Amino acid sequence: MSCCEGGGGNSPLPAQKAARNEQWVCGVAGGADGGAEGTDSKRTRTAYTRHQTLELEKEFHFNRYLTRRRRAELADQLRLTERQIKIWSVARLLLGTQCRRAAY
Repeated sequence: MSCCEGGGGNSPLPAQKAARNEQWVCGVAGGADGGAEGTDSKRTRTAYTRHQTLELEKEFHFNRYLTRRRRAELADQLRLTERQIKIWSVARLLLGTQCRRAAY
C-alpha cells in the first residue's frame, strides 16, 4: 500500500477533515496569523505621526523606490517595522499613479 492510498495511521477521518475544512471556509478557526479559534485577527490601522509621515514623504520625494538597506535605516530611525515602511511606500506609489491618471 502506498502513502497516497490512505489507511495510514495519521490521516484524519473524513468527518474530521470535513469539519476542519468547514471551519476554515467559514472563518471559525483563527486568521492567517495563526490566532486562536474565534478571535478577531484583523490588525488595527497604523497611525503614523506627523514626523514619520514627513520623513517618509521626504524620502519618497528624493527616491521613489527604497532599497532594503534604506528601508531598514528608516525603520530604525522612525521606530516602525520594515514591513510598515514597505506598505507605506507601495501605497504612496499607488496614490501618485492614481493622481496622475485622474489629471488626464
